[in-house]
Amino acid sequence: MNILKYLLFILIIVFVNGNKVEWLSNAPTNYFQDPQNWDSSITPTSTDDVVVGFNNSFIMVQNSQTVQSFQFLNTTGNNTMEIGNSGALSISNTLTIQNGKLSIASSTPSSIPSLTCSQNSLLLKSKVDLLSFASASFNYINVTDSIINLNSNGSQTLKSNATYILRSKVNQQDSCNSRLTNVISFTGSDINSNNSKLFIDNTEFVNQHFGVRTTNITLSSTILNSNNNYIYGNSNLTLKSKSKLNANNVTFVSDSALLVDDSTLTFNGTFYSISSRPMAFRNGAIIQSQSPSKVIFGFSSRTFFENTMFDINGEIIAQDSAILYFSQVNKLKRPMYITLRDNAKIVIVNSSPALNSVLDILKQIVAMLGETHLEASENQQQEEHTTTTTSLPANSIQPTDPDVFTQIDLHDNSRLELEDAHLDGVIINTNRLSQVVIKNNVVLSNSQVNTVDSVMVINTDVLLNNTALSLDNATVLVTAGGSLGGTGQIIGGVLVNATGQLGSNDVITRLSISKSVTGGKDDSHLAIRINSPTDYSQINISMDYDFYGTVQVYLSPEAAIKTGYTYTLVNYLGGKIVFSPDSMGVTQYTLLDGGRTVPKLPSNRISDQNIMIISVVVSIAFIGIIAGGLVYLRRRREINNNKKADEEKEKEKDFESKPTMNQLRTSNSHVNIKLSQFN
Repeated sequence: MNILKYLLFILIIVFVNGNKVEWLSNAPTNYFQDPQNWDSSITPTSTDDVVVGFNNSFIMVQNSQTVQSFQFLNTTGNNTMEIGNSGALSISNTLTIQNGKLSIASSTPSSIPSLTCSQNSLLLKSKVDLLSFASASFNYINVTDSIINLNSNGSQTLKSNATYILRSKVNQQDSCNSRLTNVISFTGSDINSNNSKLFIDNTEFVNQHFGVRTTNITLSSTILNSNNNYIYGNSNLTLKSKSKLNANNVTFVSDSALLVDDSTLTFNGTFYSISSRPMAFRNGAIIQSQSPSKVIFGFSSRTFFENTMFDINGEIIAQDSAILYFSQVNKLKRPMYITLRDNAKIVIVNSSPALNSVLDILKQIVAMLGETHLEASENQQQEEHTTTTTSLPANSIQPTDPDVFTQIDLHDNSRLELEDAHLDGVIINTNRLSQVVIKNNVVLSNSQVNTVDSVMVINTDVLLNNTALSLDNATVLVTAGGSLGGTGQIIGGVLVNATGQLGSNDVITRLSISKSVTGGKDDSHLAIRINSPTDYSQINISMDYDFYGTVQVYLSPEAAIKTGYTYTLVNYLGGKIVFSPDSMGVTQYTLLDGGRTVPKLPSNRISDQNIMIISVVVSIAFIGIIAGGLVYLRRRREINNNKKADEEKEKEKDFESKPTMNQLRTSNSHVNIKLSQFN
């Protein structure tokens, strides 16, 4: 007792409204149960244990001191220990705070922690405030059912060789620069940060046992720096309002979810997702890596990209039935390589109604993560309802530089779906088992599609813009309702089914086809557009033109009134189709086959109405191109008041010597010609 009273004053301990305080040392003679034995001149030694066993006690540490252990024990709450700006407490053994509060303040940065515990520490149902430049260091700390507040305008550090946070909250206020080191796991906990920087090293974000509660990490205008993150078990990570997550490796498994909204995810190792819950990057999100890295999606994971910037130094791999959705405009800062295997799928969509299913996925994500603002996506969808079918969709994957491209490699039974999409600078490589499925309005610009031993099916409007389709032992199949037009090269053949169309009604088509164009029915179309004598569609076919269908020519007023011009519309092996208007405003077709010129087919042009050869003067329904160059013209008798009867009779004589239609039914080549005028 006398020894304790005369120790140097190092620690000031003040109790406010304390019912009872017990002081334990290693020596039994220094055991005190009477609170009257406490006064400000009595301080512990480095071998003493401090036990606070009753409620409403307040301890202020103003100077430096070392103790053996410290405990707020067997209390129901409202016990507080504050370590002030000039205070420091070092604990050689254990620290236990139950139903209490620990507050650490430091007005200036220091390399020496204000609180140090060399052994195990437990915070149970307690609150910890790290103020200004406060720091604490632990060997091992378990934070359970507690709250850690990282307060504003400073830099706080919680160091530990192993930190476990269970069913707790970490709140970071504005303008903080905080570090949590060697956090082994966040379990069933929440992390909330706003306009700050948060450093977390080697972390697992996990759920409580049996999935009763989840770990929710919400960062707003915050920078989170972490080495290795393992996120699983119904955990949610949300980055919003210009937040940044910087990590080496990030792994999502077991029903974890991610939302990156107007924020940046940076990693330099591996980003790996095998979670069954969806994740999303949207509203100007950025995903990037500076070092060679990999992004891997697997095990039926679903990931949504909307208005996202890709700046990845490495490869994106989708496997094991994973699905990647690309919607709206996604931009590239460097070449992007995507590999699909094992039934993985990419879906590229752009406008309603194709976007509805993707928006449903996005709504699932934001609902799970507590977000509600979908106005931008939904408003854009409403605007797209008003667009016409002739307008081009926004570029779904858009390079920021001409040298930037996307390469998508399809292996095994993988699948690429394009729906209301515009792709620029894309290289698509497929194998015999993979599929490229094209739906609705699709544009491929400055791209190349390479297929092997497969069929590329087109059942919607597809426009090529300086794009090559390379078909090794394969064919482009234009099915019912589909069309293939624009500019580019088809290294292979084209097969057009009933109601399918080669060429475009709306834009100039300039295609080079290395093999044959075959197929067709009466309602199949070859669409030609003429804007001017120097701007019109041309299709060059290196082999046979064995097409049965209708040639539709869409004429601008300028093209229809020009005279003295000849338009070569189609070139094929041994023949071509040309068009020329005469001085009388009469449109004329000339079919050249085998070097022979067949009769011209006149038709008056009628303003403000479609021009069709089955029209005013001579109603010609079919032009059959027969082997050897024989052409039969059959007309339907219709009266035209603009022509004299004797002129009509003279024309009828020219056709009477031609073979009958029944005699020509054996031909496989059959072309209808239709002329249309637009203003």
